[in-house]
Amino acid sequence: MCWHFDPIDFLKITGKFKGFEVQYKPFNIGLMDRCHQVFNDKPCLNKSSYCLLSLIRIDKIENEKIKTLAAMKTENWLSTLIFKTENNNSAFLIRLTVGLIFLTEGIQKYLFPELLGTGRFLTIGFSHPAFWAYFTGTFEIICGFLIVIGLITRVASIPLIIIMITAFISTKIPILVHKGVWPWAHEYRTDFAMTLLLVYLLIYGAGRWSVDSKIEGASNS
Repeated sequence: MCWHFDPIDFLKITGKFKGFEVQYKPFNIGLMDRCHQVFNDKPCLNKSSYCLLSLIRIDKIENEKIKTLAAMKTENWLSTLIFKTENNNSAFLIRLTVGLIFLTEGIQKYLFPELLGTGRFLTIGFSHPAFWAYFTGTFEIICGFLIVIGLITRVASIPLIIIMITAFISTKIPILVHKGVWPWAHEYRTDFAMTLLLVYLLIYGAGRWSVDSKIEGASNS
């Protein structure tokens, strides 16, 4: 069947469809030879009528387009957040420094557990020191490697920043409290530099010589 309305009634009815964000453009049959129904394809021959079903069908299509565009925008935003990087070469040296230090430190937690792994975490006072030593070492190896090659550099920087903050709270604050500022400044110098370099990578990304840069270039082309 086909519904017929005069223009005023039609505007009253379509005004109730608040879910549609598309501007309604009714099909005036006077401007067309005929208006076909959506379901049974029977023509509406009244030249002063409006075919409401056709309008709803068009609005549904437009809504699907809007949802698709919104999904694409979200995907592009997420991709930009992860892979976007400054177009410079200096970040390569920063990545190499930070990545190799964490990579080698993580490996050594497995090679020398008594000195740098479980034994060290036990001395610091962690409960379940073996678990935390290998847990930390695994993240250092994986994230350190990702930073060296420049893949998801921003994401890889976050766990390492958390590790540095934990190290500061558990090992450096006691030095500050019990020994004073100068011994604390001496012991914290390397951790301080590493933390700032990680923050740099988190803000500015991996730089030109990185996998992130290649992915960003491919997505923009």
